[in-house]
Amino acid sequence: MSKRNLCAAAVMFLTLALPASVANAQPGFTGDPEPAVVESASANDCPENSVCFYTQAEFFGTLVYYKNPLQHTCSPLPRYPARSVINATGIDATLYSDLECGAPTVVVKKGQARDVPSSSSWR
Repeated sequence: MSKRNLCAAAVMFLTLALPASVANAQPGFTGDPEPAVVESASANDCPENSVCFYTQAEFFGTLVYYKNPLQHTCSPLPRYPARSVINATGIDATLYSDLECGAPTVVVKKGQARDVPSSSSWR
C-alpha cells in the first residue's frame, strides 16, 4: 500500500472510529455544557454528578444544574442569585457574589449540600 493510500486509510479510520461525543466534546465538561433548568424544584431533583443551584434556601425554588462539570471557568448563573447548592460531584465548586467571579463567597465541597450567601456566578 502506498504512503498516500495508507494516510487516507488512517484518516478514514479515525473519522469513522471517533465517537460523536468525543468529536463534539467541549473543554471542562463530560456531559452537557448547557445548564438545565427545573421550575419548582426540591433537593430530590438534583441529578447525580451535578452541581445544583436553587433560587431559594433549603433547596427550593428554581433549580439550575450543570451535569458532569470537570474543570469549570467562571459562569454567571442564569437564574441568579443562588441561595442553596448541592454539589453531587467529585470536585469543589466556588461561588461568587458578583457576575465576574471576583471575590469568592463560599466553597461548596464535593458531596456537600448547604444554604449559601446570595451567589451570582461560580467556577
